[in-house]
Amino acid sequence: SDVCSSDLPILGANGKPEKYLGVRYDITEAEIERQTNKALATGILAAVDSAYAYVEISADGHMMSANANFCKLMGYEESEIVGRHHRTFVEPSFVNSPAYGEFWSELNAGRFQAGTFKRITKSGKEVWITGTYSPVRDENGKVYKVVKIASDVTASKLEAASWFGQVQAISKAQAVVEFDMDGRVLVANDNFLA
Repeated sequence: SDVCSSDLPILGANGKPEKYLGVRYDITEAEIERQTNKALATGILAAVDSAYAYVEISADGHMMSANANFCKLMGYEESEIVGRHHRTFVEPSFVNSPAYGEFWSELNAGRFQAGTFKRITKSGKEVWITGTYSPVRDENGKVYKVVKIASDVTASKLEAASWFGQVQAISKAQAVVEFDMDGRVLVANDNFLA
């Protein structure tokens, strides 16, 4: 069993310790729970690290750490990422938009941001990620960092764009009408109407 102890001196008339009072607490259950929670947290972090792109960002937007999946996705070494601002990975037109400022205001207010985001790799290539930016608070409740956990969805995003482009091309050359399951017209293009 684990024991937490403290010895308090009891002073005599001359001001010197005459004896000590020993106080002992059995902290076995608390220590077992702490070790269990630590092992659980370590396991969860290892699972996230193996499957997702993960990055820690300071509240002011600077990269603190990045896992191998994030580095591979973005084309950087971790040493090239740490210290850079998040805007490094964002299109310049978006960085200067009110929406980007609002994005960081929300995070600093403690509100997570989730969705699909367009990011730019070291080589300038577009990648699409879906994920969550989660604020982490200190013991006083102040946001001190943001943890981003994301997955690369570039292939599915490009595939969807390709399908949309094909449908648009077909719609320009063909008469197209869309019905619901009861046979009611939902959408008809100009070629069909003509």
